[in-house]
Amino acid sequence: MSNPRYTQMKRSLFLAMVAIPFVSITACLPTWGKDPPEASPVQVKMLVTVQGTQGKRMPDLKREDIIVKQGNERFKVTQWTPATGENDSLAFFVLIDDASDPSLG
Repeated sequence: MSNPRYTQMKRSLFLAMVAIPFVSITACLPTWGKDPPEASPVQVKMLVTVQGTQGKRMPDLKREDIIVKQGNERFKVTQWTPATGENDSLAFFVLIDDASDPSLG
């Protein structure tokens, strides 16, 4: 003759052993089928400075000469404006990195 408490405990343990893996697997199923959303490229403006070696003049650069990459992914250069003539205004940028020495200011 078996003890009813012992039988109830075995039944509860069996249900827990079956239910926990089942719930955890079915909870993950919706995320397995979905691809992460792709981030669309963001337009960026950049000032590029080129200097020839030993004071030699650099040849003029064209949009086709520029390669833009992020990781292994290559992006298209949509516009390239040389800083000459009416586009030769002064541009000044200061980049302060988080890892800079605190005495920097």
